Amino acid sequence: MNISTKHRAVESQKEKRRASRFLVLVPMLLLAGQLSAQEPVGTGFLPSADYKRLEKVEVAEEGVTLYRYLNPNFDMAKYSKIMLDSVMLYQTAFANEDGESLTEEGLYKARANIDAALKVRANKRFPVVHLPGPDVVRVSVAITGMEVEAEGFKPRNILPVSAVLFAAKKVTDLDTKRLILVVEAKVRDSMSGEIMGEGVYTMTGDKFRQASDTGEVLRDLAVEWAATAVRLASGLAASGQ
Repeated sequence: MNISTKHRAVESQKEKRRASRFLVLVPMLLLAGQLSAQEPVGTGFLPSADYKRLEKVEVAEEGVTLYRYLNPNFDMAKYSKIMLDSVMLYQTAFANEDGESLTEEGLYKARANIDAALKVRANKRFPVVHLPGPDVVRVSVAITGMEVEAEGFKPRNILPVSAVLFAAKKVTDLDTKRLILVVEAKVRDSMSGEIMGEGVYTMTGDKFRQASDTGEVLRDLAVEWAATAVRLASGLAASGQ
């Protein structure tokens, strides 16, 4: 095993541990009760109580819902550097009967591509660093699939991204259930860990029904989705660079 392969294996194990921690709250969340149409469905990436304080952001795009929370003490002028955590994808390697597959290496490259693209965008505003500091803001992003009931928009199942993509291509009963992708971001003070902002960006299956495969989505579309969630959590406009 060469150094590159060993590095990917180590990073893959780290990601699995992070994903398991972030999804440990999911069963409790799904049993917690009904969500109103004005509240986002939660995955457990954000603290469970935080979903209730998110406020809906009006957007004209059909099939897209945006939510954000901004700490009243958040002053972006206090920060001059940014620390980016590796994006968390609720996705594993797979091969299905339709011939589509995603290897561990492909998943690693997809995650690395999203990380690199976000770093390029962040560098337009702040230098990207790897350690906390008094002037460093820390950003984390997660992308998850979910099945929700149309009635009351209640969460039913947390799903891998690929499962939502496959089902969205074939599903015909969108009146009784909805398949969505949930992209979440949180902005924290890197020293204290205090939440400065949170953003949630959800899309119904119609928004990605035409995507050819999971690799394409993770390579191209996911970067834009993640950037939108980060802008929401940072108090910026939902569109833009």
